[in-house]
Amino acid sequence: MTMTEAIQEFGFDCKIRKLSQKTISNYQKQLKYLQRFLESEFGVKDVEGIRSIHIKQFLAMKDDQGCKARYHARLEPPDRCDIRRITFKIL
Repeated sequence: MTMTEAIQEFGFDCKIRKLSQKTISNYQKQLKYLQRFLESEFGVKDVEGIRSIHIKQFLAMKDDQGCKARYHARLEPPDRCDIRRITFKIL
């Protein structure tokens, strides 16, 4: 399955779970950021090609950029750093 297909399927799953469109859009935006990282850094285009080291390097890069994981989405507005939480939901 391609990353694009996985992101789309995850969006459908979120819709079925009755998440808000704003939340779904934010998740998809952040997953597309991960997708670009995987393609540019490792040439990974399919979900099957993702390895734990890829995710660890992505999260390390986000840490270097000063992003913090957010676990209380209802208490804080979403931002480009929420990728930690949703990365593991899709994988």
